[in-house]
Amino acid sequence: MPFLLILLLGSGSISSTAMQAVRVEVGTSSTALTWECSGIRSIEGLPGSLTGYSADNCGYSGSVLLPEAALYFAIPPGARPELEIIPEGVRYLSGGSVSSVSVSPDGIDIYEAAAAEDIPRTWGLIAGTGTFRRAGYAHVQVHPIINRDGALYTADRFRIRLSYNTAGLAVSVRGITGAIFDAMFEGGNHVWSVPQERYDSSPFWGLPWYAMDIDTAGIYCITGADIPLAAGTPSSTLSLFCGRGREMGDEPWLNKYIPRPVPVLIEDGGDGIFDSGDRLFFFGRGLAWWDAGTSATDDLPSHYNHRYCTRNTYWLTWGGEDGARMNVQNGELTGAPAMPDSFLSRQHLEQNHIRTRGITPFPDDWAWVKSEGTSDTWHYFNFEAPNTRGTGFLKIKLISIINRDHFIRILVNGIEVCDTTWRGTDEFLLTVPIQGILNSGNSLSLQIIKESLSDTIFLDWFEIFGWTDRSVSGQASVPLDWWPVIARQEFTWENDLDDALVFLAGGDTLAENISFDNSHQFEFEVPASWETRELWISDYGDMHSPLEIRYESPGRIYGVMDGAECVYIAADEFYNDIDPLTQLSPDVIAIAASEVYNEFNGGVRDPRAIQAMVSHMIDSWHPIPEDIILVGGGNWDPLNFTSTRVSYIDVLYRNESLIAADDEFVIVDGAMLPQIAISRMAITNRSDLQLIVDRSLSYRSSENSGEWQTVVLGAADDEFSPLHGSDERYHTEGVERLLTERLPSVLRPEKLYLIFYERNSVGAKPEARQAYINLWSEGALVSFYLGHGAYDQLADEGLLYLEDNGLLACEQRLPFAIFGSCDVGQFHNPSSECLGQQVTTSQAGGAILGLGATDKTSGPLNETFVGFIFDHMFNTFSNPDLSVGMCVMLAKIEAGYTSTLAQYILFGDGSLRLAFPWDSFDVSDNTLFAGEEVTLTGSAPAEGLIFVESWESCQPDTYYTLRQHLPIDYLSIPGRFYSGTVYAEPDYGVSMFVPVDSDTGALARTQLTFMTNDIFAAVSTYPARLAPGNPLPDNEGPSIELWIEGYRNTINPDISGDIYVRAILSDSSGINLLGNPGRQLAIYVDGVPDDVSGFFQYHTGSSTTGELRVGIGVLEPGSHIVQLRASDGLLNTTISEIALSVTEDNSFGISSVFPYPNPCTDGTSINWTQTSPGKVDITIYTVSGRRVISFGNIEGAAGYNQCLWDCRDTDGDEVASGTYIFAVSAASLSDSGENSEVTGIIAVVRNR
Repeated sequence: MPFLLILLLGSGSISSTAMQAVRVEVGTSSTALTWECSGIRSIEGLPGSLTGYSADNCGYSGSVLLPEAALYFAIPPGARPELEIIPEGVRYLSGGSVSSVSVSPDGIDIYEAAAAEDIPRTWGLIAGTGTFRRAGYAHVQVHPIINRDGALYTADRFRIRLSYNTAGLAVSVRGITGAIFDAMFEGGNHVWSVPQERYDSSPFWGLPWYAMDIDTAGIYCITGADIPLAAGTPSSTLSLFCGRGREMGDEPWLNKYIPRPVPVLIEDGGDGIFDSGDRLFFFGRGLAWWDAGTSATDDLPSHYNHRYCTRNTYWLTWGGEDGARMNVQNGELTGAPAMPDSFLSRQHLEQNHIRTRGITPFPDDWAWVKSEGTSDTWHYFNFEAPNTRGTGFLKIKLISIINRDHFIRILVNGIEVCDTTWRGTDEFLLTVPIQGILNSGNSLSLQIIKESLSDTIFLDWFEIFGWTDRSVSGQASVPLDWWPVIARQEFTWENDLDDALVFLAGGDTLAENISFDNSHQFEFEVPASWETRELWISDYGDMHSPLEIRYESPGRIYGVMDGAECVYIAADEFYNDIDPLTQLSPDVIAIAASEVYNEFNGGVRDPRAIQAMVSHMIDSWHPIPEDIILVGGGNWDPLNFTSTRVSYIDVLYRNESLIAADDEFVIVDGAMLPQIAISRMAITNRSDLQLIVDRSLSYRSSENSGEWQTVVLGAADDEFSPLHGSDERYHTEGVERLLTERLPSVLRPEKLYLIFYERNSVGAKPEARQAYINLWSEGALVSFYLGHGAYDQLADEGLLYLEDNGLLACEQRLPFAIFGSCDVGQFHNPSSECLGQQVTTSQAGGAILGLGATDKTSGPLNETFVGFIFDHMFNTFSNPDLSVGMCVMLAKIEAGYTSTLAQYILFGDGSLRLAFPWDSFDVSDNTLFAGEEVTLTGSAPAEGLIFVESWESCQPDTYYTLRQHLPIDYLSIPGRFYSGTVYAEPDYGVSMFVPVDSDTGALARTQLTFMTNDIFAAVSTYPARLAPGNPLPDNEGPSIELWIEGYRNTINPDISGDIYVRAILSDSSGINLLGNPGRQLAIYVDGVPDDVSGFFQYHTGSSTTGELRVGIGVLEPGSHIVQLRASDGLLNTTISEIALSVTEDNSFGISSVFPYPNPCTDGTSINWTQTSPGKVDITIYTVSGRRVISFGNIEGAAGYNQCLWDCRDTDGDEVASGTYIFAVSAASLSDSGENSEVTGIIAVVRNR
């Protein structure tokens, strides 16, 4: 009987697209489902007559603003599926011109009529097939709206059947991969998979190795003393290998790294044992190389550089099989024809000053010179040409990005050698003969002629090929590409060859030794198969030595690793610091970046090696990792041509674009989709890494659980565009939809909409900025933003700046920060930081994770993307075990996986599970009545305290844009009227008085949060009904006991320093916390009011009595009046006041002293609070009392202060690991001397 799996999908859905699939049938030869289209709405505010639509759980059809659903079906690998889509309820939607959207270089959405061929005309199609985590899949695009004869039509539902070759039963996959399939595929975790591959162990595994780094070509010599562990071994077993010698290319999985044997010449005295004084010679080269040419005038050799590394790595092992030995040619004279008496030397001259990625096709992404504008420009260069005879060739590479005629003149030593033109935007390679070359002091002058027309021309490099005498000093290279003869020939060298070695080289693995008995002449023959050929001549005293020789033990990845759920790939500098994260589970492993480079690229740094390793994981590991976390920042200048910042884990780009995309690391084997979730701790120092690691551990432990985990903070840009006059409503409307339609009821939205705030004289909205910082500092599960942005700020009005990072004082109440904006994740600029990354390293709090784009994004697509993230993170009936990183990856895929989505970088530890309140408990669904006391009852998971908050009903409201008066509908921000606690046994009952002035309606909310050491649960009554009530008579305001903290029952106290106001309030009609004008709970300091309702909390189990504690800061010396105004739930008001006198504080106290981080590695911040302004000294000692360093006369302000110590002594040297004592003291003691010095301990851990 055929296999059939039927899934009826409701609220307990298995994927966010499947939320609309009401019935799925998975069989052995087809999968069928009914897919309902809901939530189709017009995109308002498009210019002119343009039309666009969105729909629930849909992305967009490329750049066209029509909805498109991405559905993924499991199919047998290699199958050729056929698609049948039958629409039901087809109806006319509208006419008009459909809009497309693109993003300008300034990050502004540009709307224009979509090309006719881009508008969908079919209800769906198969967009592609492939394998996803070894399972076969088909990607089906469903178009809920299509163009038919110039009009738009839609349908209510679609019957979809995907047929494929019968391949037997699908297999149910369990574990993490099964959970991912559940979220990915229509039909869940029943899939057909390709077999898990089995690889042989690494060629490195089980053998001893020395790695040798070299950066230039030539003859190298090492001795037994250089490799002491190999000394005394049989010489025959010494084996040398090298890698590719060039970049891995865009498809590294097709070119598995296999060590290539390098022939060596050994001098061991004839005893067959390699002792410490014996020598090993080989030909090696760095990562800049020449490819062969065929003639001097037509095809000169080409030169290449490596983009990521300058050092090639050679590998030496011993004790195993015999190694490759260098063939020895007999070079004795036999009368062979003589070569010419000069040879064509070569010089490659190149400097990299201008980044050209995305502008020119230069393979290294850099140019030497850029000439732009309409004026002619001259460019001057110097070069040397030792031993040349005055003639040769010049080769130069230029390109223009403007399609026109281009003119240049070139002079060498003042003599014109070229006056030429070319047309177009292709690379221009020019080779010309030159004369008058000097041995030194040569000049090249390049004139770029514009003829008053705009042009932009780049120079990449130039090369000098000079006819050279055979008398080069030191180690000499004699290229032979210019000479077509490969038969035996005689070569004469003017220098003495009695104490020299001569190698004939044909590449990094082809070399032969020439033996001879003549002091100046020898003969040789080039093997016919060699493409490149050159002679290398070196006296023994001029031999090269490797830059570094080190013992290595590569092979661990292939040798012992066969599966993991989470993998940290760390730059070597940070490898030890992530060890605490690997202790969480046996399924969590860490790999040093150098290990990846060693095993998958022979030791040469290349980010494509990580891709090759990911391909290996997907083919052969079980389980395939859910998450990969890159540990280390990266930037677009890995070789530091124009910057000094270290690129720890280099950057990959989306195709040939400027879009940096870490997803490229996990798109392998020709697939179009990422297959492992990837995130990056884009740190550049160990202190920031330790902060992220500590927070990651704390977040996992749930030790800081609280009601903040039920809050989602949504912020939206206003309607103003910096570049055009059309009002942009979609930022606010998008955030409003996400907060009202995509959150489960247990999550409470907080809103920060810029439309609610006034612009100042310079167009900024500082009040919005402060309000946003305040809301963020309260903590949230998620904080997200939609709108304009840059790497260093949100919104043109200045909602948040990079320098505000230290003000996000949420401490351990850390949100996942999502920035749906341009450039906020631009971490790869070596000259700047970015908000997306920096919020994860804020000392004050910031965020546990940050998500931001590296380039320009589209507003409508950002909303769709964030919506899919919410669907996966908050889908409580589906996969609570999926990491945040996997939720983000699946959201990208479900939204259609465009370049806009690919560029989003997840900063921090993406393997974290969101601290969503998965557990719930019972609460009665009672109607609330304004002006009456109500009681809610239920049962908690256990005995313990429940934190309770209640809000009035939201109200529909409308904002009209200031320029075009366009409506933006939203739900108002409700006022909170109750905040208290109740003890559960585990049954509970909580009573509260609902203020009579509460907004009534069907959107009220009571939120209950239960917390013990091992349980965190939450429940909400939203949406609850709040109706008008029948209040009982009450004409008295609240009773108030008001005092200054530390001075209870004291009349007119004398105070200095920070002041806290305390009060106990009580009323049978409760205390009104709604904050409505004239009735809010407010403190007046000398007549200036401040709403303090957020600081009041009812006593446990009480609906009538509660307490208030509010800091009012430091007041000026003199007399002051503090008043507290309070209303009860029936609007009866009471005012209480207290007089106080503030005295001049002449004492100097130091308190709250702590270093952070502690332990530390590269630096720590010493923090303290002082009672008044004044100078302090900080001294750091060893435990024996020796002074390490002092910081004197630090100007400290009253309140919080900090001083940074970089873990170095007075001489600037790094201090050793160990314990150090610090002392913070007053530079000059106060009269009392009280609290004038505080000491503490700092632990420095170097991990070296």
